[in-house]
Amino acid sequence: MKGRPNVEFVTLRDFYFNIGPTLRLALGAWKYFKENTESSTGLVYPNV
Repeated sequence: MKGRPNVEFVTLRDFYFNIGPTLRLALGAWKYFKENTESSTGLVYPNV
């Protein structure tokens, strides 16, 4: 009985640490995609 909350706590921590980098990676990919879309659509004016 004593190990049960321990196991749940560890799984929650693992889930948190696994989802953190994933969210950061998704955010970076979204930013990269957004910038590329803007530049290819011509919404961002080039510095001439």
